[in-house]
Amino acid sequence: MKPLLLLASLCVLGAASGCVRYFPGTEIPDNNDTRAIKDVMEKYRTAVEAKDVGTIVALCSERYRDDAGTIQTEDDLDYATLRELLPKRLAKVQSSSLYMELKRIDVQQDDAIATYSYVWRYRLPSLTHNRPESNSDIMQMTFKRIGKEWKITRGL
Repeated sequence: MKPLLLLASLCVLGAASGCVRYFPGTEIPDNNDTRAIKDVMEKYRTAVEAKDVGTIVALCSERYRDDAGTIQTEDDLDYATLRELLPKRLAKVQSSSLYMELKRIDVQQDDAIATYSYVWRYRLPSLTHNRPESNSDIMQMTFKRIGKEWKITRGL
């Protein structure tokens, strides 16, 4: 069989069998929704490094609500407190670097959850030492499709 005909046959068979494309090195399907969510997460990552509060807030839904995984209400964030506290918190950070690796994106109609690992390196000049600090964990960020955009509803 000629190479071009073989390639065309494989493409037709792949499409007919429901062949799914994935982001390289992951098991995350590459489609419009997952690409859009991945893009929001990348914008978030670069905004954190740049301490760009306006962009971070713009990526969030007005329905943003996060209890930080605790039963205490003092650390709860909603959209209004996020807009108030985020500038104060990021103003304390110096030389920030955030690495995020997507592990999974689950989309259910207009809702989605992205599971990712992160390593955040930064300096806090207010501390008595000037050593870099580092946080790392596996987290989930939740999203809601609002119109044609995906907005963060929890998990900053």
